[in-house]
Amino acid sequence: MKLSWLLLLGLCACSSFSPMAMVRLAALSPLEVDPADIAVALSLPDGVTLPAGAAAIEMSAEQTELRKTSNERYVLGARPDTNGGTVYQLAKDDFQRFKQQQALISSWEEADSDATHGSFSVSLTGCRTEVGPQPDGVVTVSMRTASDGTFFPVIRNLPWSEVLSETNLSGLPTC
Repeated sequence: MKLSWLLLLGLCACSSFSPMAMVRLAALSPLEVDPADIAVALSLPDGVTLPAGAAAIEMSAEQTELRKTSNERYVLGARPDTNGGTVYQLAKDDFQRFKQQQALISSWEEADSDATHGSFSVSLTGCRTEVGPQPDGVVTVSMRTASDGTFFPVIRNLPWSEVLSETNLSGLPTC
């Protein structure tokens, strides 16, 4: 079993994903990645932000033969990016819990890969500030999956107007 990678933005539709990003993510197993290596860089238009706790990694798995499930949510901490955006990364306090969940799911996988299914997602849920989303703004999302690696584009310069036309975000909540 290979856990599937999902990037759930709460901001745009799947048709906007970079095909090369999907290839890179498909080649990476969430059960083997070092939690310190995962980072998401996000640039949003003026008037849209992510409140504290709105960026998270969610890993879930089910082992049907054993009738067991594992569902964890890891809040990502934010820091400014040198390119004017924000980088979100797993808190060091969660590294051990993340690794324990990886080991648990890996043991299920080794016991019976056909009965083990899971998902791995990065969830980013925005809200609007007083100025509201600027319709001519753009959304850019990049990821890094190796601490010594570079960020690769997942979504590049997606016009906010397309985000609105592809989703039901006209009622984006106020922060």
